[in-house]
Amino acid sequence: MIIYGSRATHVTSAQIPFATCPACGDNRTFLASVFARYAHVFWIPFFPIGKVTVAECEHCKKTLAKDEMPERLKTAALAIQSDSNTPKWTFAGLGLMGLIIVFSSISGSQHEKEKPALMASPMVGDKYEYKLAGGTYSILKVARVTRDSVYVFPNQYEIAKSYKLYKIDEDKNYSQEEDGYSKAELLEKFKSGDITDVKRP
Repeated sequence: MIIYGSRATHVTSAQIPFATCPACGDNRTFLASVFARYAHVFWIPFFPIGKVTVAECEHCKKTLAKDEMPERLKTAALAIQSDSNTPKWTFAGLGLMGLIIVFSSISGSQHEKEKPALMASPMVGDKYEYKLAGGTYSILKVARVTRDSVYVFPNQYEIAKSYKLYKIDEDKNYSQEEDGYSKAELLEKFKSGDITDVKRP
């Protein structure tokens, strides 16, 4: 379950003198307080969604929302709000997402560069993700390697989307009967795109 919602944090407060309170009629001072609202996911601030300003009469303690304030008080309160800065930490979630995207991009690019070398030097435990003639996908797990050949345990299941191959990647799903390929044959399958990925434990 994803927990999300919005919260508010205090940004600043300032006094506004000589403003008439509509509740008690006093003409002394209000305390205007500005709060920044932000969206959160699992309580991690994600991005700001605006500011809210309230004003409290220092005589009767009545708190007024923006639409309850007399015009002079509202103008002064909004000026305080306009001058306040949204805390940078309310952008934390967006920053974190950006870092994850950058890291994933770098990691993916590095893996693409490594794949030819992994195919050229097979090891026991390597897994070859491949596309079948019907457009589905499955996995071959390397069982043993000789000088010229690679013997694999084929996965007994197929799946429609390559990014869902993890769902069938369980030890119990692999046949214990080996299929053999020459190293040259596997390299050709990789170059042609039939083998789409290689993963090394």
